[in-house]
Amino acid sequence: METGSNPVFEMYGQIIPLIKKYDEALKQADFTQLNLFLQISLEGMSFSTFNIENNKFLSIEHVEFESPELNPDIYSLLKHFFSDHFATNHQFKSVSILFESTNSSLVPEPLYDESEIMNFSKFSFTQSDDHDTMCDKIINLDAYNLYLVPKVLKKSLEEVFPGHKFYSHARVFIDNLLVMYKNSVNQKRIFINVRKFYLDIVILDGRNLMYYNTFNYRSKEDFIYYVIYVMDQLKLNPEEIEIIFSGIIEKNSLIFDTIYKYVRNVSFQPKPAGFSYSYLFSDIPSHYFFNLLHLPLCES
Repeated sequence: METGSNPVFEMYGQIIPLIKKYDEALKQADFTQLNLFLQISLEGMSFSTFNIENNKFLSIEHVEFESPELNPDIYSLLKHFFSDHFATNHQFKSVSILFESTNSSLVPEPLYDESEIMNFSKFSFTQSDDHDTMCDKIINLDAYNLYLVPKVLKKSLEEVFPGHKFYSHARVFIDNLLVMYKNSVNQKRIFINVRKFYLDIVILDGRNLMYYNTFNYRSKEDFIYYVIYVMDQLKLNPEEIEIIFSGIIEKNSLIFDTIYKYVRNVSFQPKPAGFSYSYLFSDIPSHYFFNLLHLPLCES
């Protein structure tokens, strides 16, 4: 890991740099042939540059927000952070933003009606004037994902990255798992995407989606409780089920150790296949940025 300094960090004291790696090839790169992929949540941001011509990731940067809650001044925070940042100092071919939501709900396509989005939202979420309801089509599921986006965050991103493409993390996570395991039959698997204060659980039964939900946790006990609760509810045998982790989790963490005592078949997601990666990615665990590194597949 590499750390860095920025006047924004000192001014606001709310952004903590954790990873910052850029390939030397970027110094001579034609940025009009590069895509910028950004993943943002209330917990932090990650971004990567992608060379379209040779299908290669050339950089990775990751920062965390000091507070787990949305800072009321995040508009100024993001504007200042990106005012002199690599990501806004060049003209990219396209910019795609992945939002890690805390509130989302799946609506089967036969029930979906665009004119009824607000009614779906009122049924699924506690309504707030501070949020907008957005919707993504989950291509491989014949379903839509409704989710809430803070208006102040949406405004900030529209001003910093005008014309960007916007996706929910649930759409990317579910869609790509369905593609990866489309040839699987008669085997249930649990996929857990770990965030700083949230975990996303997807369960596939063969090639079919069996379960999806997001939970908030503050301790390893919370985390373990939700995993075991879901397994109990769905009557999944810990001796037979496989759990596959993605996100920011270490093999020597307390969470992993505790899960491994309960479920013996535990592994980590590999890097997405079909892409090339700068040598800098050799220092990054393969499962860390699973959703972010799958964004190119959403562009096709």
